[in-house]
Parts: sequence; C-alpha cells; structure tokens
Amino acid sequence: MSYTGYRSRMPRKAQYFSEEFIEGMLLNFKILKRITLNETDQYYLLESPGRHRFLLPAKYYPYLDVPINSDIICEIDKINCSGRIFLEPLHPVFKAKEYYWFEVVHSRVTLDKKERPVTTYLLKDKQEGHHKAQLLSNITFRNGSKIIAAFEKTRKGILILSEIQVINNC
Repeated sequence: MSYTGYRSRMPRKAQYFSEEFIEGMLLNFKILKRITLNETDQYYLLESPGRHRFLLPAKYYPYLDVPINSDIICEIDKINCSGRIFLEPLHPVFKAKEYYWFEVVHSRVTLDKKERPVTTYLLKDKQEGHHKAQLLSNITFRNGSKIIAAFEKTRKGILILSEIQVINNC
C-alpha cells in the first residue's frame, strides 16, 4: 500500500474504547464550552461522536467564531507516538485544493524546533482579511507581492499554501 499526500509516512491510528481515530480523518465535534486554564490559556472543550472529550487551544483559531453547542468539523491532524491526538478545525472560508488570491503584507523568518529557518507570511485576501501563512515554496516573496495559491490545510491556525503563482512582483 502506498501513501501520498502531505505526510511522507503512513497515517497513525489510535483507538479509545470503540472509537477509532486515524490521521487525516474528518470528524464532527460538538463545542461544549470555552474554558480558561492557568488564568490565561483558553481552550474549546470538544466532544467526539463517541463522546470522548478534547481540548482545542483557542489562541490559534481567532477566526473560529462558533456558538457553544454547535458542531465543527475537525481533521485528525496528528497522533503522536504516545497516542495524543491533535485536532485541526477546517477553515470556515478556505477549502482544500482551491486557489485563492493574496497580497503579501509582511514576512518573518524564525527557527523551528530543529533550528531550521521557517518563513511565516502575513497575507491579505480580497475581503481585506489578514491571515498567517506558510508557503510550500523555496521562493521568498516581497511585501506587496500579489500571489495566487492553492490552500492545502491549516496547522495551528496558520494557512499552508502550495502551487504559488506570482501575479506581480513589483
């Protein structure tokens, strides 16, 4: 069995009683409430179809403006080696594999956990909304550049974009 996609390995699985979770799987979660831990960290308390509960950090998803007791669709983004499950809610505006227009507002280079440089962009869409994004490209884009890119997914609320085409680079 071959696996192609965003990851280069086979998806991990975890099973809690009768409910199975597989990386890449989409599930409908109910938002039970918003809670505050440590007096500063805010989380959404989510419930899976099998009634298991998960915490979703609210700081990564300011665009997630959903009332309590409503449902959201989340992707099982990652299952680590100890079985911890990381959820990523689907973006309410952008759909996977569709192309969108953006203007580069600002870029910032930081180092990841392995000390590799990662460029994060602040992009503006046609509706004047601002989004943090990482581009799957080796090209660096200047402020003011206009691009069209395919939306892949979000990771911790940051847009992951590919197949970037520059409209103008003036």
